[in-house]
Amino acid sequence: MADDVSAEGKYLLISVPDFAVDTVGLKPGPLVLADKEDPNSRKIPTGDRKDETMSSFLRLGAFHQSPENDPAAKRALALAKVALEVTMVQGGPAPEEDEFGAEVNTDNTGVGSIPLRGEDGKILTDKDGKVLTEPDRGVFLDDQRIGDPRSSSTDLEGQSRPRSERMEHSAALLTRGGWWDHTDGNRISTTYGDKVEVIRGNYKMVVMSRQDNPEGAGGWDLSGGHVQDLGPASMPGASVRVEFRPGMFGQRGTWHLENTTNNFCQTSDYAGDFYEHWYGNHKESVIGSESPVEWHEELEKPYGNPAIVERTWASKIESYTGSSTVRIPSIHEETYADTTSSTTDVKLSISETTYCDGTITSKTGRVDRPVPAMHEETYAVASNSLTTLVTSNALTNVGVQMETTIAGTLGSLTLAAAQGDVELIAVKGSVSVAALVGEVEVVAKKRIVTVGNSFEWKFGTHEDTDSMKKKVKLKELDTTLDRLHTTLINKRMSMDEKLTALAIHLQGMQVAIGM
Repeated sequence: MADDVSAEGKYLLISVPDFAVDTVGLKPGPLVLADKEDPNSRKIPTGDRKDETMSSFLRLGAFHQSPENDPAAKRALALAKVALEVTMVQGGPAPEEDEFGAEVNTDNTGVGSIPLRGEDGKILTDKDGKVLTEPDRGVFLDDQRIGDPRSSSTDLEGQSRPRSERMEHSAALLTRGGWWDHTDGNRISTTYGDKVEVIRGNYKMVVMSRQDNPEGAGGWDLSGGHVQDLGPASMPGASVRVEFRPGMFGQRGTWHLENTTNNFCQTSDYAGDFYEHWYGNHKESVIGSESPVEWHEELEKPYGNPAIVERTWASKIESYTGSSTVRIPSIHEETYADTTSSTTDVKLSISETTYCDGTITSKTGRVDRPVPAMHEETYAVASNSLTTLVTSNALTNVGVQMETTIAGTLGSLTLAAAQGDVELIAVKGSVSVAALVGEVEVVAKKRIVTVGNSFEWKFGTHEDTDSMKKKVKLKELDTTLDRLHTTLINKRMSMDEKLTALAIHLQGMQVAIGM
């Protein structure tokens, strides 16, 4: 079975054709579209091989040159080609428009014969209806991977051969020869002791799961030093894409791993101790989308916003953000919601401390968006508040304000170098109902200016004790007495002038009558 001169094409074939009739499964069914909504999708056989004859063979050396002439070899070749299609949604370089760390995009993933699609997303075919494909993209994920290139043949740190060399090896998968075995039945391998397999090349396992559509197959790909799960039709895998990012972290570079789990409901339970440690330059978490839809047609996955429920029971909770020696340069938080509700129920004590060497700014509402209503309640046995300020400015612009204080005892102490109070109010009402009100003011000077009408009603006795006012009133009384004395003197002088006038008038009358 070989050329007598060069021995080219030499092989050893052990074949057992038609050794039995398959008794399990379903009978072979008709060909159907892999995607019933796409008339251009491939046709997949249905059913199994029940009542069909089974064959097995082992071929060592050169592989089949005309497998179509042997039914068992033809079936073996069809299964072997599935290895070119199972990773069509994994591997490959990331799209150029995607930023590092962006949402996983599988548009440019896959190996093997990738169907060409038009602008409308439909698979393109030739005039005979044959599906058009992109140029062969290899067999293993490492064939398309952006790797760590070798600087020379002796560079042992660089794990990636040139892509052309990787493709050359994979292109010879079914033509290079070696070992090929196939069976239509089951294959069982048992080892009582240890088993070691050493593969200098790459390794790939494809599991069809008792059906013939590659989109429903899964498996593993171990190539380029990375292990990746394969699951195109269900869970795309523990890693969708692995690419080398040169120059990161000040080193030669590192591998960028992309993971995705689509179209699944997942439950995870952790029983025991659990630790997480994160280091690096960036950590970002995104939940939901600003443009949610129940199903994203282009991405072919759910894209809605989830309901998030978190419950925590713990013997102790500690949370630290930064430290006094290594501070966070900037912290920014935003919350947008229709309604929010927060309840804190503590049996013993609550302690809150805020330090700031700069400025603290707190805003509630804004000028063009005022809060319709604010309601605050505080119930406490005792309340102590201490504020030490160099400068304090407070502005309250209120249409209507109502303040009510009900207390057994109230005390207020203000110590200030200067204090200025300005009130611009259309109507102001103040009511105090108390058994005793005591007010003490110690000031150098006090000025009270009232612009407009002022009315003051006092019911009951009123005593105003003011030493300065008493001194002023005494001075005012002394001045009044002086003015009164001057008035009396003036009146006396007026009386004297009148008496003199009467005397002159009397003398005139005496002359007139001849007295």
